[in-house]
Amino acid sequence: MNKLLEKIGAGSLALGCQAQDSDTVEMLAYCGVDFIWADMMWGNLDWSAAGEIARACKAANIGCLVRAQAEPWLPGVDKRAIADCHRILTLGVTGAVLSVSGIEEVRLLVEVSKDWHRSPHVHPFTKENYQDYKRQVLAETLSIPLIEEAELFGNIEQVLDVEGLRAVWLGMSDLSRELGHAFDYEHPVVWAAVERTVELARRRGIVVVANVGWESPTVEAQIGRILRLWEHGVGVVSMQHIVQPIYQHIIGTARARSRKP
Repeated sequence: MNKLLEKIGAGSLALGCQAQDSDTVEMLAYCGVDFIWADMMWGNLDWSAAGEIARACKAANIGCLVRAQAEPWLPGVDKRAIADCHRILTLGVTGAVLSVSGIEEVRLLVEVSKDWHRSPHVHPFTKENYQDYKRQVLAETLSIPLIEEAELFGNIEQVLDVEGLRAVWLGMSDLSRELGHAFDYEHPVVWAAVERTVELARRRGIVVVANVGWESPTVEAQIGRILRLWEHGVGVVSMQHIVQPIYQHIIGTARARSRKP
């Protein structure tokens, strides 16, 4: 069992970060993260690179989550996105993440996660121990709907009532925007959304995942934000990259101090 699943099982804070290549995965694993999430929804990550990220996570014994391409702000069920989530699971990851547009997509996401296909280039069971293998696969799989659309959030209780759901992710940036307070993660309305989700999820034994957001550009700001999410009941937190603001600060400060008076 990898570090992400261990932390969830123990009720401890699990920390992770986005990575789009296997070298970054190795570096972040060395730093002590519990999981990596890779994004196929935005940017140029392809299937081959996603597979390498999954392998690097497995070697480091950390969780690997991959988000599928989707368009949650358009109505209807996207079965292609569901199929992509199914394929993501065959990479040997811990979980597939999908930005969902409705309850039916949540149900289908959970349903495809019950399939046994993982790392199809390896056949690790016989007909005698297939059922044991499948039980292990299901115990180590998370299918995570990512909520970032206001109308669906209004039905969060129905989302959490989907049988077999073990985790739900609040996409803090777009959700804050949809709630009318774009990127204002500390706004009372945004915190109320987090608290309601945590309360409902806790009753059902579902872990809540959330990302820190883009308005924490320093190390101390990130730490503070992580701890506030944890104090509000979020069990799995994805840190935001701070390489850009750190370099901006270093370069700006060095240039300012190098100028002759």
